[in-house]
Amino acid sequence: MSWRARWADYQPVPFTHGAVHANNRLVKAGGWADPPDCVLLKQEWRRRVTFESNWCFDPEGRPLNPRGRTGMCERGLLGKWGANQAADPIVTRLQPETARLQVVAVLRKDTGDWALPGGMVDDAEVVSVTVRREFAEEVGAIEDELERRKFTEMVDELFVTGQARMTCACACACAVTVAAVPPSVDPPPPTPCILSLRGQ
Repeated sequence: MSWRARWADYQPVPFTHGAVHANNRLVKAGGWADPPDCVLLKQEWRRRVTFESNWCFDPEGRPLNPRGRTGMCERGLLGKWGANQAADPIVTRLQPETARLQVVAVLRKDTGDWALPGGMVDDAEVVSVTVRREFAEEVGAIEDELERRKFTEMVDELFVTGQARMTCACACACAVTVAAVPPSVDPPPPTPCILSLRGQ
């Protein structure tokens, strides 16, 4: 519900997950979360970007969700107050023998669900750097050092040129080939096929 709509007795439930508090970057080395007191971040608001609208705040100084009321205040499981940017690359190829469109997906360890490899943009990090970093971290969990080195070289090439051809043996012992589809190729109608890779 929009913030413009009047709702005098609106009482959102405050919730911030314990993992967020445990990773307060002002207290824990390597922490990824903002401190609980968002007043400490007043200088940072100017540097943070949101693609929704200008920042608006509640009476306690917490950023409001630009889409409106959600029934909850605070951060939930998000590390930052306000906008939390994520980068999730979609890496596809046409399977050479069937011409079926395939996409790289990872099996999440925390939920057991299939997902695109990706993650949150670090402070002052360029989104294109996040995309490459997250893809390499989540898809490149390869034990064999030679295969991992080959994978790293191919990821570097893929994210620089967009045209890399990648073949590696992954942690689940399946061989995969991933390539960016050249712009001149007219792909057939997509038939989803998930490549089985183990990830974060």
